[in-house]
Order: sequence, then structure tokens, then C-alpha cells
Amino acid sequence: MFKRVFLSIFFAFSANLYSAPLLPENTVIAVDLHGVVLNMNFLEVAKTAMSHCKDYRIFKPLLNPIRFIQFLKLALKTQTIEKLIEDTGVEYPNILHIKKMVSDIQNCQNVNKELVQILEKLKSLNYKIYILSNIGPKTLQDLRHKKPDFVNLFDDHFIPCQENNYLSKPDSAYYITFKDKFNLHDKRIIFLDDRHKNVKAALQENFDAILFQNNDQILSELNKLLPSIIKQ
Repeated sequence: MFKRVFLSIFFAFSANLYSAPLLPENTVIAVDLHGVVLNMNFLEVAKTAMSHCKDYRIFKPLLNPIRFIQFLKLALKTQTIEKLIEDTGVEYPNILHIKKMVSDIQNCQNVNKELVQILEKLKSLNYKIYILSNIGPKTLQDLRHKKPDFVNLFDDHFIPCQENNYLSKPDSAYYITFKDKFNLHDKRIIFLDDRHKNVKAALQENFDAILFQNNDQILSELNKLLPSIIKQ
């Protein structure tokens, strides 16, 4: 009898907590970068790739079929391109020459201005906004140099790096460690990502995860969570 009463009180309290208004005091925003607030600029990609092709050393790793196959096998197991290149470079140093090219191509991006405006509004209302991405430290560093105003919009970031043993989405430990690092276990986390597997994993860790498809869809979803803040 006591156990039943206790569980009833517990679930009632949990329901009230979960349905509480999503205010800056109890809610943070986390977003993926590529495919959400950044979109690939293919013309810039082509120009960047052509500029790097002048360095013949980037082709050396591709000329050996065995090395190329080993590289592809490792790529299937690795979520972070920077980590993939570094791991491969231990045995095949020549592949390190493409690291700069990969970073530059990853940052050939256009900013999703409509979504950024929403994030700026949330920021002005004191919501904390985090980057949750699988990009590596070098790519983020280059992005900060290339688009400082954009990167400065975010309060902090959580990405695969040596400090967290290169955890990456959709590993459940990635989401748990993110909450540990920023002490967010008592917060609601609204998370935007464009990949089903990342959203599914985040939902399992009690994130308010939303699959990004387009701006109209994401604004509609945000309206359901933040009706007094987000206006289409």
C-alpha cells in the first residue's frame, strides 16, 4: 500500500516537472551544426578542393589499393573525420596531408539565417545554447576563425576530442557525458539534429530531441515547446 502511494506521488511530481514551462532556468538548447544551422555550399567546396589539388601529396594515400581499402574500413567505424585521419596517419603519415583539406571542405558552409535568428532570440532571453556536433577540434577552430560571429552565438560546445576519448553521436555515452560536463541532469534539453539515429539516441537519454527537416517544420516543433517565445 505504502509503495503504491509513494509511486503515485513520485510520478505525479515527475509529470508536473516535465510539464513545467520551459524557461531559461530549467531549459537549454543544443543543436547540431551541419545540416541544421549550416548548409553545404557546393560551389565553395569545388573551389576549395581544386585549390588543395595543387598539392600532389594528398593523392599518395589513394594510389595504394590496400591502404585505401584499410582507410575505408576504418572510416565505417569512425564518426569523426579528424580522428579517422589521425588514426590512419599513425601508420600512413602521408594521409595527414589531407587533414587541412578535409577541415576546409567541412567549413564550406552557408549559415541558416532563419534558424540563427531564432537562436539569437532565445539567447537574448537568457537561454543557454550549445553546439552538439561530431566535428573535430580543428574543424571547429577553423570555423571560429572563418565565422566568428556565428560561433560566438553559442555558450559552449561538446564535440569528439581527446578529453572525452572521442565520444561521438549516436553513442549514448556522448549524451550522458555532455550532461555531466555542463551539469544538465536537472534541465530540459531541446536538441535539434538532422539524423534519425542521433535523435533516437538522444530521446533515449531524455532529451527533447527533434529531427530537423526544414525551417518551417522545426519552427512548428519549437512552437509546441516554446509557444510564448517562438513566433513564425
